[in-house]
Amino acid sequence: MPYEGVVEGIYLVGGAGLSGPGDCCVYLVDAGDGGSVLIDAGLSTAPGPLFQNIEETGHRVEDIVALVLTHSHIDHIGGASAILERADCEVVAHEADADAISDGMATRTAADAYGVPSPHIEVTRTIRDDGGTLNYGSAHIMAIHTPGHTPGNITLQMEVDGKVLLFANDVHGPFSRAWGSDLDAWRRSMNRLIAIAPDILLEGHYGVIQPKGPAIEFIRDMLEQDMRMM
Repeated sequence: MPYEGVVEGIYLVGGAGLSGPGDCCVYLVDAGDGGSVLIDAGLSTAPGPLFQNIEETGHRVEDIVALVLTHSHIDHIGGASAILERADCEVVAHEADADAISDGMATRTAADAYGVPSPHIEVTRTIRDDGGTLNYGSAHIMAIHTPGHTPGNITLQMEVDGKVLLFANDVHGPFSRAWGSDLDAWRRSMNRLIAIAPDILLEGHYGVIQPKGPAIEFIRDMLEQDMRMM
């Protein structure tokens, strides 16, 4: 199976070993009536495998109604251009990262570290602080501002079949002054996620971590690491 079903209507469709090397984990959320929400887009220098995985869940790339970017880094936004060539969808990001995404800032997007161009992706819906609920068909997604890794990093919360899911990309860092990272803000953000007590953690590079015990322990383990600013 080229994708991983997490719970009903939630799929891991991208990431190392699934779509392309360098891709972050990309998650698809069923929004009903054939529509879907894509959480992050990967680096996607060759988007074919990601698109194939999306199609094999029974969804079409053309029917993506929203692309939610959890933060500004190139391994999360690089595939957005290819998606937007096929899908007329909203692009959602936090206002603190939106300029870096829209203006293609090579340092803020970490494109210079990857040695690739930084695309100019128009953010059409900005989240301010905690952005309330993003409603797309049957998908109801709460946006939580969790700065630290980048100033505009967001975590997305859903409840499916009585389970609390957190799409918390890049809990593990890393951190760089060039990206606007803030270790104190990151620690506060991570403690906030622990307090939510997710049943399932959908991380940006470590994939799906469940049930609740291991999910919370993963975040706690990251907090116990000797994190340093690059």
